[in-house]
Amino acid sequence: MIAHKLVFAVQDGIAPTFYIGSESAGSPHYDLERIISNPLQIEARVAELGDMIANPLFGQAPEKQIAWTERHKILLWSIMAVVVLVLAAFILKSFKSIQSEQAQD
Repeated sequence: MIAHKLVFAVQDGIAPTFYIGSESAGSPHYDLERIISNPLQIEARVAELGDMIANPLFGQAPEKQIAWTERHKILLWSIMAVVVLVLAAFILKSFKSIQSEQAQD
């Protein structure tokens, strides 16, 4: 089902705050016990956008993980060089084998 509207529960008369556009914000936590079973029969309240404020979660998210290929570039290039050399040796050996068979014919 594709969501067409976002519905937020109001607790103690205070509208929830949500942030958009920050990659550093943590992932949201959803309360699966409060899923609306009939969204078309429930009248939703009007949402209003307030003033822009700083996201307090900014910078608290875990640091991005760096891929091992970026952390160990020398190891990656060494493995790639070994693979290239092994393939080159295999191709050269096959080429020599083919040439020797053609020379015998």
